[in-house]
Amino acid sequence: MRNRSFRSYLEILLIAGVAGLIFSCSSGGGSGGGSEGEPEETAPALTASITSPAYKTVQTGTAVIFMGSVSGGVKPYTYHWDFDGAAEPSDLQNPGEVIFTENRIHTVTFTVHDSAKNMARDSMSITVTAGQQDDQNFNASILSPSKDISVEIGKSCDFKAAVSGGTGPFTFNWNFAGAARPVTTEGDTPPEQTITFNKLGTYQVTFSALDSRDNAADATVNVTVADYVDTPPVIQFISPQNNTVISPGDSLEFQIKMLGGNAPFTFDLTFPDGVARNYHLENATEPPCPSVTFNKSGTHEVVLTATDIDGETGSASVIVRVQ
Repeated sequence: MRNRSFRSYLEILLIAGVAGLIFSCSSGGGSGGGSEGEPEETAPALTASITSPAYKTVQTGTAVIFMGSVSGGVKPYTYHWDFDGAAEPSDLQNPGEVIFTENRIHTVTFTVHDSAKNMARDSMSITVTAGQQDDQNFNASILSPSKDISVEIGKSCDFKAAVSGGTGPFTFNWNFAGAARPVTTEGDTPPEQTITFNKLGTYQVTFSALDSRDNAADATVNVTVADYVDTPPVIQFISPQNNTVISPGDSLEFQIKMLGGNAPFTFDLTFPDGVARNYHLENATEPPCPSVTFNKSGTHEVVLTATDIDGETGSASVIVRVQ
């Protein structure tokens, strides 16, 4: 009886030991299993950029060398170049020479996909002309934004451009360096564009113009997209224009745009000498845009001041002449 009990006790221990070993193996124990709950490493964001050529205007028949650069993402990559009809598409990272034979603005796009199905894109505009420009006074300029700016991711930016000199009609092209699709239009005045930036990075936005005699001009501005941008509000009176002249009793519609700053805002729109009631808005996201009747003659300076949540302020004014 005593030996039987001792044997049963050993059997129980053996069964428990085997069960423990099985449990240990199935639960991933040991030095090779890794620590439960450790976060996986995240690959850097995939980016693509056209590194060659550096110039944007060429003469007909010129051979242009194209090269691309890629960083981040998960290798291996696949590449695709679209030359807007100037050459067959290429699946190489550096496709080499492309000869442009058609006088117009070509939009060249470089697209990269990684093995995790992420996509990145860059693009540039190549203006092809027949030869030496005969109008050296043909110029293009970006009016808004008038200088390099920073915007928060997910925010929109208005782009406005103008040309001087040249012979119409014109061909206009906006290239947003992969942040949005390029836009090509024809006419006498370039239309405004509103673009939402949904990806971090710095984008060189290019405005190109080609006149009816193949004179070319372009201008650029850099837009840096960040998670959080701490810049003061920048105010612009769209209407009325500065030094607008009206008669007593006439009304004006105020249209005001604002860039920068961090919402919510406090707005103060003030009219001097009791010309109209002042406007004070708190916890607002858009500036006031009232319709105002001017009954008092004189020169009136209307001022809008904006204060953002960080306490940074910006102001602008417009002159209205009532006579």
